Amino acid sequence: MDITPAEVGVQVGKDQSSFCMCVNGLTFGGQKGSIIQDSLLPVGDFTMELPTKSTGGVLTSSVAVTMTAKTLVLLRGRDVHSGMINKKSYAVTSHLQHSQC
Repeated sequence: MDITPAEVGVQVGKDQSSFCMCVNGLTFGGQKGSIIQDSLLPVGDFTMELPTKSTGGVLTSSVAVTMTAKTLVLLRGRDVHSGMINKKSYAVTSHLQHSQC
């Protein structure tokens, strides 16, 4: 999955509402996704769950996005519930937050 800088910019942008992400979804590596949970910026939990949609025979996957001040963590899994991916992603991010100065 090749993720473009523009796709990353939409996810971590300060004004996410202008992109209508919750209504229209967003693309992730060219694959359409729906946001289940978005606590990336507003809540300060720094997590986002977004499963991809099946288009053109491409298999769906669960994607979790978490971030620290210096790092954006993207985890993707197939045949795994998005909550499991989100939990792992949050654990990695927590470790990074405590180890980064």
